[in-house]
Amino acid sequence: MPGKTACFTIAGLTMLGTISQTAAGGRAVECYEPVRSPAVYDTVYEDVMISPPGQQVDYIAPIYGTRERVVMTVPAQVTYQVVPAVTRTVYRTVRIDGGGYSWEWRVVHGRKVLCKVWHKARYERVAKTVVIQPERTRRVVIPAQHD
Repeated sequence: MPGKTACFTIAGLTMLGTISQTAAGGRAVECYEPVRSPAVYDTVYEDVMISPPGQQVDYIAPIYGTRERVVMTVPAQVTYQVVPAVTRTVYRTVRIDGGGYSWEWRVVHGRKVLCKVWHKARYERVAKTVVIQPERTRRVVIPAQHD
């Protein structure tokens, strides 16, 4: 243990000795002296950038003219139409009265008499409207118009 303490002491004194010599104007390790030398001129040929790269915008005038083309002026449309029903009038003969006997008062030779009278059957022509084709809705497509 006493040997280790001695080593540390010697190392510490050595460091203090070197620091104190430099601080007190002791031995210097490097030195610099300002030197004034005249300027030397020579001709050197090298590529030098005169102007930096950039972008150049060229203006090209527009070309005007006439072009003919077909344009849709009215789009196609879909509409719906109601088609009325198709009807027909049909006539048929219908018996209105079946005929037969009835009693009625009549004047015969100036006297009022109750008589039994025979009546024929009565027929009449009757009209009836018949639907042949019912009403329907029809889809109508109107094509587009182009000019």
